Amino acid sequence: MPGIYQIRISDANVRVGPNFTLLEGYGDTDKFTLAPATDVGAFMNGIDGDTLHVIRQSNGWLFNITVLQGSSAVTTLGLLFETSSAFPIQVSYGDFNLQGFANLINLGEVAASLNTLTRTFTMGVSKVTGNTSAAPGTVLQVL
Repeated sequence: MPGIYQIRISDANVRVGPNFTLLEGYGDTDKFTLAPATDVGAFMNGIDGDTLHVIRQSNGWLFNITVLQGSSAVTTLGLLFETSSAFPIQVSYGDFNLQGFANLINLGEVAASLNTLTRTFTMGVSKVTGNTSAAPGTVLQVL
C-alpha cells in the first residue's frame, strides 16, 4: 500500500466531484501526493524474547495537491467545499489507481501563501476500491 509522491498533475488523471471533473495542472509546480493516512503496522519486543506484531489495514489516505493560484482546480475544489459533503474522487497514475470519497481538510488559503504563486489543498480520502499496491509508473520492456 505505498503512496505516490510529488506527481505532476498533468502526468496523472485526477477527477473529483459528482461529474468527475478533471483537475488540471499547468506547470512543474502543480503536483500532488496521495499517501496512507497512518502507519501500516507496529512491532514490540519483550524482555523475555516475546514479540508482538501489529498489522493495520486502513482505507484512510491523505491527498495534498499544489496548484497555481489561477488554476481552475482552485475554483473546482472551492465549489466542492461549498456542498458541505464528501465527494467522489478518482486518481490514476500508471498502474496505481484509487476510487473513493474525499472531503477538504484545508482550503489552501491565499493568506497563507501570499509570498508564492501556488496554493496547497489537503483532503482526506476514503478508499473504496483500486489498485494501490501497484508500483507507480510504466514498465519498460528492455530487449
